[in-house]
Amino acid sequence: MSSARLDRSKVVRVQTPQGFRTELIRGALAESRPEIPDDAEALLAMGVPVFTVPGEETNLKVTRPTDLDIAEAIASLLEVSR
Repeated sequence: MSSARLDRSKVVRVQTPQGFRTELIRGALAESRPEIPDDAEALLAMGVPVFTVPGEETNLKVTRPTDLDIAEAIASLLEVSR
């Protein structure tokens, strides 16, 4: 449980996969500290800039069976709208 409020002005949503040059990400991960939670954060900690590209709202991460149900429903809706 958390009693702290999240400052939503500083929150963004990102999608995977992330892409990196092999030598850069290997070096960044080898040097990263345990508290760095993400590959992109490891690069940023080394001073390597990270760039973003536009994503797709309907690109969902499917982890649980309910995620698959949602993805199938979206795919069905997109198919009907064509």
